[in-house]
Amino acid sequence: MLPAKRGADNPQTVHSEITALILAAASVSGDGTPTLTALMQQAGQYVLAFEQQASGVVLEENYEQSLRRGSRGESRRLVSDFVLVTLPGETGIFGFRDVFEVDGRPVRDRDLRLERLFLRPTQEGLDQATAILDASARYNLGSTVRNFNFPTLPLLILRPETQPRFAFKDRGTTRVGGRSARRIDFEESRKPTLIRDPSRNEDVLSRGNLVLEEATGAVLRSELRIADARGRSLIEVEYGWFDALGLFLPVEMGETYDGPGGPFTPIGTILRVGGAESLTASAHYSNPRRFGVTTEERASPPR
Repeated sequence: MLPAKRGADNPQTVHSEITALILAAASVSGDGTPTLTALMQQAGQYVLAFEQQASGVVLEENYEQSLRRGSRGESRRLVSDFVLVTLPGETGIFGFRDVFEVDGRPVRDRDLRLERLFLRPTQEGLDQATAILDASARYNLGSTVRNFNFPTLPLLILRPETQPRFAFKDRGTTRVGGRSARRIDFEESRKPTLIRDPSRNEDVLSRGNLVLEEATGAVLRSELRIADARGRSLIEVEYGWFDALGLFLPVEMGETYDGPGGPFTPIGTILRVGGAESLTASAHYSNPRRFGVTTEERASPPR
């Protein structure tokens, strides 16, 4: 068989080659860096792959809270198993927290019960995990009920079906741990929103920024803000590379909630802010492992 002819004898081939050249040119800017459109497409594919690869990862979470009400303040430290799971029939990856230590005192045996429930995710297992989540939430300080404040929440913004609800703006290049990255501002502009107010059945717009690795679209840092007349909330997350699992995973999360505020609901779950109070919290993640596998590795830049 003879190879296909080029030029006028084979206009379809020429058209395909021209189209490929146009697409290739559209994917990079004049200085050779990915365009915003190309970077966001890459980030969307990265998040979908992350949801499959990170589902079943368990981290140890050290979570410190500080509550201020007028001149009074108090603090608390929780240690928990934190499980990342992509659930059947759900959209995106979720985090489940199971507290086993409060202010240095054990509150139960560390029996890895969440890991057992998610070895084979079922509706019954999800119901049990939600009950554990609600039980763990009672250790939180203040009038803020937080049982789905998980560090992968900002990743949902990058899912391909979610991106059209946001406006993105390129804020230029930066470097994180020796890696070339871009800071991308986002602002929610369409409904349904990522976060809802269930008491009024209203959408609550969010904004913030994401720092994405140029080469892969991986999320290295994130900042998510919501604000209205009832309060302000901020969630900041740092991600690090773990060789043992071949993944960027959360290593630190910071939160700030300022009243007076009403209830907010991220992804259909309850997060209430009420009363004239200010709450700050920081979480540190370590000992990442898959169900039944333990590692002691710390976050490091990829090789």
